[in-house]
Amino acid sequence: MTARVQRFLMRRKAVEETLGLANAVAYEHVQVGLLPKPIRARPEQEVGNQASWWLSDEIEAIQAARIAGLGDEQIKLLVTQLVAARAKALEELPGPAGEIVRAAVAQATAQLPARARAVRVR
Repeated sequence: MTARVQRFLMRRKAVEETLGLANAVAYEHVQVGLLPKPIRARPEQEVGNQASWWLSDEIEAIQAARIAGLGDEQIKLLVTQLVAARAKALEELPGPAGEIVRAAVAQATAQLPARARAVRVR
């Protein structure tokens, strides 16, 4: 039997404390691919006017990779894998929740410029 990983949401300050980052550095790490994008409380609002969270298991994986001595390029690859796993988990949600998520993803993808959709598909 596999142990279930406890997953919870972490705010920016907790992420920075966990990873030993200076204040407000988390968003810089997102921009360069060293952290996954946070989950937004209301994605339609401007970035500065909303709450953001990260998944604790993703942050713990990044922390473990740093402790193991992985470099920035390896961390970026890990972040790419974490983001893909998050997207897959959302798309595989069963029942009405899954239908809502799949419809939202389809709508958001349809609103992307054609070039961005082509890149996303690859």
